[in-house]
Amino acid sequence: MKKAGTALLNKAIESKTGVKTTIEDLEKGKMTFTYPKTGAKVEVNAGEIPADFPKSFPLYPGAKLAATLSGNNEDDEGGYWLTFTTADSVSKVADYFKTNLAAKGWTTQNIFEAGENSTMSVKGKGMEGTVAVTAAGNSKETTIVIMLGKK
Repeated sequence: MKKAGTALLNKAIESKTGVKTTIEDLEKGKMTFTYPKTGAKVEVNAGEIPADFPKSFPLYPGAKLAATLSGNNEDDEGGYWLTFTTADSVSKVADYFKTNLAAKGWTTQNIFEAGENSTMSVKGKGMEGTVAVTAAGNSKETTIVIMLGKK
């Protein structure tokens, strides 16, 4: 019954939007949308880092993965948006990235720090983007958002 409902929902979305939708893994926190005319694809995944995310990009040790978004457009350009949380301070997390990005062959540019926020532009391995480290309100957590796109 559940599979039939999922199949009907996939077909309904596709017939109304023209976008192929895969929501079979929704209980695992994963959905995929593909535009058939161009091949553009977006994957939303709350459970794991995309398999093709650059292995050379340092990830903060012990941080909890909150969500990921990845995709490509018709020119096969792709990108990633990863969100993590940690109990460590903004300054500790930002210092980790400043040190470990360089050690892994990535460059940091345009570092902006204000209060409990640190944002840096990054480049490396044919990609560029930003790493934003911010205090998450009153929760005493630090949020890490990594956005990378192919150049």
